[in-house]
Amino acid sequence: MPRVDRHRRSFEVPAGPRRILGVIRLSHETDATTSPERQREAIILWAEQHDCQIVGWAVDLDVSDGVDPWERGELGHWLRHRSHEFDGLCAWKLDRYSRSVSHFSKFLDWAKTNDKMVATSDNVLDSTTPTGMMLAYVMSICAEWERVMASQRSADMRAKARREGRYVGGQLAYGYRAVRQPDRSFLVEADPEQAKVVRAMIAWRLDGWSIGRIRRELNDRQVPTPRGGGFWQQNSVNRILTSPTLLGYTMHQGRVVCGEDGMPVQFAEPLATDEEYKALLTMADESKKTEFYGNRPKKPVTETYLLKDLARCGNCGERLYRYSRTRPGNRPDEPIYRCAKHRKNCDKVPEILLPKLERVVIEAVMGDLDDTEVFAKEFVPANDVADRLVKINRAIDQHRGDRAAGVWDGDDERFRQIMTRLIDERKRLEALPQTQAHWRNVPTGTTYGQRWAEADLEGRRELLALAGVELVVCANENVPAPNWWKEAGPNRAQAKIHSRLVYLRWAIDSV
Repeated sequence: MPRVDRHRRSFEVPAGPRRILGVIRLSHETDATTSPERQREAIILWAEQHDCQIVGWAVDLDVSDGVDPWERGELGHWLRHRSHEFDGLCAWKLDRYSRSVSHFSKFLDWAKTNDKMVATSDNVLDSTTPTGMMLAYVMSICAEWERVMASQRSADMRAKARREGRYVGGQLAYGYRAVRQPDRSFLVEADPEQAKVVRAMIAWRLDGWSIGRIRRELNDRQVPTPRGGGFWQQNSVNRILTSPTLLGYTMHQGRVVCGEDGMPVQFAEPLATDEEYKALLTMADESKKTEFYGNRPKKPVTETYLLKDLARCGNCGERLYRYSRTRPGNRPDEPIYRCAKHRKNCDKVPEILLPKLERVVIEAVMGDLDDTEVFAKEFVPANDVADRLVKINRAIDQHRGDRAAGVWDGDDERFRQIMTRLIDERKRLEALPQTQAHWRNVPTGTTYGQRWAEADLEGRRELLALAGVELVVCANENVPAPNWWKEAGPNRAQAKIHSRLVYLRWAIDSV
């Protein structure tokens, strides 16, 4: 293509009718006010009035006005590969090209360099003259301002809809689905299949199952994950069982959306009761703690074994994990329990044969608790006053946290009104009688011996955990129990396995 003089003041007028490419764009294909048919008719009428010939159409539907013209499907193809087939472009209005100043400026520079006319059928834009070019740049600034304002209005409308409990699009929490209504709006409801899975997970968890056991159960049953495939992970299970969406609350950017009264907005029926949700949160908090040594460390292995999370190193306090020790010759590897820090900074690592340690624990604990009745934990919910107080305090903390973090959605006056209303309600409720939520032990009618005989490996491990079993293995028989080992408690035992000394205790008294 011959070079074009960029310092020309006007475009060359080709001989004969100017060849025009019609440009049509629609952000939403369902938008009737700017339909492709209306745009096409306006461009055809303009071409007839200006003695131009339309040689092609660049039609891009469901394309945002912020997309670069070169990135659009049809228009981008014409600009990159077929620019020699037209002398100019015409769109219905300037925003059909773009509402981005940078994109439109680049587009006009390209048109000027390649001797192409840029026009609109409403005769507002005509780049064949210096005045027309100036107006084009000015109009592009106005178009971008309008786009920014429209985006802000849309964000405000979505925020208002969320505060009113209406669905505004986006991915829903696992267990819910959006159903289109006759008026083209959407209603959020419990997904029949996913909700059944969530309620089963809640029941398992409240029955004492660990997060890992729930994960394995879901994978064994080949239950589809939230993404539809793959395997369930513990983080996914824990996230579902601790999310406020279980109560049907509206979430936005990881936070519960509150209405004008400052309380959480409910967009759908809950999948868990308030009592169940509080019990789940209580169990989640308890699982993050240990009885005598800080937070849970990362585990080098994930398979289940009898003393998982129950045995500790007498030197550093780290948990003992299951490993395999290689033996010389053709003899098979032997399973052992070993401190997780055996390759780091534990200089007195206890290492003990797995079968022998487990046998000592079973003989001591089950020999004592064989005829003892098993008590299950039952969550006793708070009364209405205490329950309401918990919700109000949670809402107050969230609003204060959002404001401190700079993510408060509203002005200062609205914040004061909401906080005043919530604090006044809290004062009123605090003056009333209330019963706090708590756990209580409920008899099950079965003994530890009966449960042990019927349980699998995971069930037996959880039975030991229910009995409060804890043990410490010291690397040498002359090493006393560490200082952080609690001396209190009636149920204690001590055993020697080779040169290792084992300190054992459990919390349940035998009958």
